[in-house]
Amino acid sequence: MGKASRSKQLRKDSATDFKPNTGDRTWTIVVGALAIVGVVLIAMVATSKKNVQAAAPLLGDHWHAAVGINICGTWEGDLPAYETTVGIHSHGDGLIHMHPYKTDGEGDNASVGTFYSSSGYDYKITETSIKTPVATYKDGDKCEALDNKPGKVRWYVDGVEQTEGNAWDYAPFDGEVVAIAFVPEDYSVGQPPSVTALANPSDVEPSGATQTVLPEQTIVVPGETSASTAPDVATPTTAVSASSPTTTEVETNTATTSALR
Repeated sequence: MGKASRSKQLRKDSATDFKPNTGDRTWTIVVGALAIVGVVLIAMVATSKKNVQAAAPLLGDHWHAAVGINICGTWEGDLPAYETTVGIHSHGDGLIHMHPYKTDGEGDNASVGTFYSSSGYDYKITETSIKTPVATYKDGDKCEALDNKPGKVRWYVDGVEQTEGNAWDYAPFDGEVVAIAFVPEDYSVGQPPSVTALANPSDVEPSGATQTVLPEQTIVVPGETSASTAPDVATPTTAVSASSPTTTEVETNTATTSALR
């Protein structure tokens, strides 16, 4: 064989050696496809789980979350017992009781805002202000009880400060602790007193539809040197029992008895 023939044969053998293996390429495609499918499935499961969580609590669920508002270092009193038609209510223990009776009480509707606004008291919380029945506290107002330092709205879930969103719109999960505060930046808020009730929540339904009066509480209003107290709320009157005679009836009966004698 001449040199030219040997050179052609070597080039042919080299080309054969570097020819892509069809089997290896197919295997690579299969592995890549499986990886893509796996990623898609994981994303679908995560999305499904997120959607389920967003929809909860559902009809028949029985959830509780502790909540409290701290104004310049002082925790507000717990809301009194009250009931709603959708099942978001209070037993007067500082817990948000979430027992949806209707779809209107499910998911995001079971929020901190629903709990406070349904109480009948004038509360409203935004990212920069907290309105209570006696005063409104805005970012920058001074907390006299805390060395006149400027306060700001801050809120926590299970002890972790939240930097996005609004506590008013937050729908807590079962067993969570939500702390809302108007305090200076360097103040340590801690947990609301109602956290102790989570261990053994009261599930006795509130009796009757009468709203209980909030206990009087001392609150420092920014810009004032003296503390103010929550305004009085009309206390429901008690109807006179039909079996108990009135004073007029007693006097009439006495006069009749004397005449008979």
